Amino acid sequence: MTATGKARVAVTATVARTATTAVTRERKRVETVVRKEVSSRGLRNPTTRENNPGKTGNRDRNKTGKHPNKVNSNKANVKGIILLFVASLLSACDKQTVYHSFQSLPTEGWLREDTLSFDVKVTDSLTYYKLSLEVRNRSNYPYQNLPLSICYTTADSIPSPTDTIQLILADKEGIWKGDGWGGLYQTAVSAGSVRIGKPGTYLFKVAYTLPDERLQGINDIGIKLKR
Repeated sequence: MTATGKARVAVTATVARTATTAVTRERKRVETVVRKEVSSRGLRNPTTRENNPGKTGNRDRNKTGKHPNKVNSNKANVKGIILLFVASLLSACDKQTVYHSFQSLPTEGWLREDTLSFDVKVTDSLTYYKLSLEVRNRSNYPYQNLPLSICYTTADSIPSPTDTIQLILADKEGIWKGDGWGGLYQTAVSAGSVRIGKPGTYLFKVAYTLPDERLQGINDIGIKLKR
């Protein structure tokens, strides 16, 4: 091979090596860019709303990052504790109440033969209790007043005379006189006093004296005894 041919071959080899080096560098640059792009995509949270609207990863969270149902549950628990505290406080303040209870009546009506009984356990002796009757009536009660008979049996099984108490539930215009909420109205009236001879269980009985065989519109009957 002549000197001129050898020179041409050397130049061709140099050009080839230069081209190969350039291609290799370009390939490495492209691979680096692709790896960075894939890495950046992998850092996103697949459950966030902007990346996956069909999921509920963020839907159940408020602006503070807390779940609303958990927040509402905590608020309900706090509210329940407060209500229990208030109820306990009121009960502690009312030390004079010895007994206070209601009996619910069927929605279809109070039957004449269904006399209500209240068993009251008494720990005092040689004293008097104030007795009151309480009625919760609905809007469909057909009368203005409600006459109730009440009697009790002492711890010695001695029956007391039966007394009749008139409860005025509405005025002449038909407006309910009791405290009401949701179509239910509560009225209370004094029923005199009860002589407590000795500790024991006193049995109170309450019935209505209207001629109806089934009295409509009475929701609950209650009695209260106070010192």
